[in-house]
Parts: sequence; C-alpha cells; structure tokens
Amino acid sequence: MAEKSNGVLTIRADEEIKAKFKALAENLGNQGTALESLLNAYEMQNA
Repeated sequence: MAEKSNGVLTIRADEEIKAKFKALAENLGNQGTALESLLNAYEMQNA
C-alpha cells in the first residue's frame, strides 16, 4: 500500500521495479515527473 503525508509518497516495491522507476525518473528529470507521466499514460490508455 501507499502512504501519503506532507507531499511524501511511500510505496513498497521490489528491487527490479525500483531500479526501473529510478531509471525512468533519471531520464525524465525527477521522480515526481516520472510518476506524473505514468499516471497520464494510464489515464490515456483507459480513455
């Protein structure tokens, strides 16, 4: 599960997922942008 407080989001993930997300975040600039991009892609796919 994810917990959110004071703008901080904590998510449990295995090492492979963390490494992939870190690489995506580095490519896009930061973790916030990476998460926003993933959410936008998800929303577009479901539209």
